[in-house]
Amino acid sequence: MQKTKYMVLSGFLGAGKTTSMIAFARSVNRRYGSAAILANDLGAGNIVDADFTAESGVLTSSIAGNCICYQHENLID
Repeated sequence: MQKTKYMVLSGFLGAGKTTSMIAFARSVNRRYGSAAILANDLGAGNIVDADFTAESGVLTSSIAGNCICYQHENLID
């Protein structure tokens, strides 16, 4: 069975996180075809980055209402 790997990316507003995530996911998808993005704006209900990322063609899902730092067990499922 193949292990699922994930990476947490955080930083200041406007630092280029979304741009970097999209570029990285596209690169992984070209090579392996299996990257997706979980977007989380520290509990915000209206996640702009998730909508923008989904429009990029990268499979995107959002985690709203909680910080991703409390979601490690749920990411396995």
